[in-house]
Amino acid sequence: MDLMRLIKITWKYKWLVVLGLIAGIYCAVWGYNQPRTIYETSVNLMIIDPQFSVGQGTERGMAGGISRAPTYAYLLTSQDVLRRANVKTSLAEEDMISAQAIPNTPIIKLRVRGNNPEGIRKLATDISYAFKDFLREEQAKRNVPKEKRFEVEVLGFPSEVKQLQSRKLEIAFIYFLAPLLLTFLLIAGLENLGTHRRKIKLIKDEEVKSAVDSH
Repeated sequence: MDLMRLIKITWKYKWLVVLGLIAGIYCAVWGYNQPRTIYETSVNLMIIDPQFSVGQGTERGMAGGISRAPTYAYLLTSQDVLRRANVKTSLAEEDMISAQAIPNTPIIKLRVRGNNPEGIRKLATDISYAFKDFLREEQAKRNVPKEKRFEVEVLGFPSEVKQLQSRKLEIAFIYFLAPLLLTFLLIAGLENLGTHRRKIKLIKDEEVKSAVDSH
């Protein structure tokens, strides 16, 4: 489609375009004013090898915790643990809850994001202690001897909440584009429908003309 034809079609449906622009501006303003500020807190959990006390800090004593850290980090945000903490499991899928093993240490960092500063600190605490209970029960179910059961220690309280970069402008721009995209899709559909009807009319006119000429 050349530029002149595109301009003619746009002008033909100019009122639809105007309505799309008005709707886009309204949606952009609405989207910009929504509470989009995201906060983050974190808490560290240490894996304790039952064979060694935390105070020893030897490489041998930390080896068991270090080797288990990646697996425990995965389990920390599993559905079973989140359900125990009465947390929506979808938050982990949306990257609002994540856990990562700190390299070469038996420590896992749990991060929680959300738009409620106090709420996310409570979530971090609830998830941490839910994981402690989960780990204890899972080892008991598997009949792991008590002297060989690993423990998880929550290191202090969740960190001070920090505000992440707001993306209000990007979100407002997407809200602005959405109605415009729908408007141009509607225009394309109407134009195709009009073209189809004109073709059918031409075919019928040709058939009528041929019928008259044959007589």
